[in-house]
Amino acid sequence: MVNDVLTRVSWRTKPRSFVALMALYESNYIRLCTLAGNLAMLTGEHRCAVPGDCELVLRVTERCPYTTSFLLTYRLPGDPPEYPDMRVRIYHDARLAEAQ
Repeated sequence: MVNDVLTRVSWRTKPRSFVALMALYESNYIRLCTLAGNLAMLTGEHRCAVPGDCELVLRVTERCPYTTSFLLTYRLPGDPPEYPDMRVRIYHDARLAEAQ
């Protein structure tokens, strides 16, 4: 198991600053690359299922030259439709991922 506290970002900075926010977005991008691979190539829907746990669904909603948006949702047992738990926008040129 990788400790995400040790995820390298390009700089460290003061908490609650704009630079700290961008560093958080950068660490989100790095973690997503670990989870989903090449983020610039994401299309369609991807599912991850682990026995005894909820299924995780990643659904791409928008692809543009420099950004990709997707929904990240856990499918809980007995849930009727899927409701997005998180919307994420990836900025490919800046290598940032923003949870919206």
